[in-house]
Amino acid sequence: MLAHVLFSCATILYVHSVLYDAESQRTKYKKLRKFKADLDRFEIDFSDLYESMEAQTQRFIAWEKEGQSDLNRTKALLDSYTAITQRSSRLKRRLTRLQQRFTALSQ
Repeated sequence: MLAHVLFSCATILYVHSVLYDAESQRTKYKKLRKFKADLDRFEIDFSDLYESMEAQTQRFIAWEKEGQSDLNRTKALLDSYTAITQRSSRLKRRLTRLQQRFTALSQ
């Protein structure tokens, strides 16, 4: 009888440890999936920022070739570059957070 109780307790402990390990693996997998989704969003935002910079550069070159660099166009271009700079700063902070999360997930 005592052997049966000990065997039952050992079985319960074993099943509990297996379930706990499986749950921790699922949790880690969920964190990795969320990290991957955040990384994909970052890549899209970075690509959009790069395209905005390219469009502004092309616009500036076109204005320069036309010889029309009036004050309003220059101000619009400067405002646009300011917005791009602010977006790049936000993206840089997001990248830093993503790097920290990756380091935490790797450990």
